[in-house]
Amino acid sequence: RKRITGTVTDNYGDTIIAVTQGALDHLDRDELQAAIAHEYAHILNGDYALNLTMAGWLYGLLFFSVQGRDMMDVARTLTDANSGGENGTVAALLALPMFFMGLIIWVGGWVGKLAAELTQAAMSRQREQMADAFAVQFTRNPRGLAGALKKIAAFPQHGVMRSGQAMMMKSFFIVSPGRLRGLMRSHPPLEDRIFSLDPGWDGTIPELVTD
Repeated sequence: RKRITGTVTDNYGDTIIAVTQGALDHLDRDELQAAIAHEYAHILNGDYALNLTMAGWLYGLLFFSVQGRDMMDVARTLTDANSGGENGTVAALLALPMFFMGLIIWVGGWVGKLAAELTQAAMSRQREQMADAFAVQFTRNPRGLAGALKKIAAFPQHGVMRSGQAMMMKSFFIVSPGRLRGLMRSHPPLEDRIFSLDPGWDGTIPELVTD
């Protein structure tokens, strides 16, 4: 029931897979089976536990940026409240080191967060490719997952979620819930994933009737 991958412990019994109503409405049996197999692969490989650990690091680094910004705000408030006269000079002398210390913490926190996000995105893309390969191994039907991804591409939003909060858990979706590009992309491009599964694909996206 329990698997240890590196320093991450993944308890399979505490893991769930959520299926959207859109997937139930539009995917056929083979496509839905392949999509579920993709998510099972993430569970078996310990990807979700790893993603939660990375999310914790990201928001831990963000904490430093918030604290640095607060220190700069306090320094500005201290200077403004005691502007003019001898008190203003003393306040400025006290506030200046606080402001620069806050600036260093703020910049350092954001640089660290950016580096962690780039690392997380690179790891996530690799894990998504592995999950696609495992799904094919489980189902013995690469066209099933390819068909599911084609139907996702056929939706006007291409799997993009309207809620900005979705990006907090972007690694937990079968496709990227946001419009990030390049090194910040959490999933390989849909077209690349489809071609890997269906090399003979002519690039045609099926028509999909949506409400």
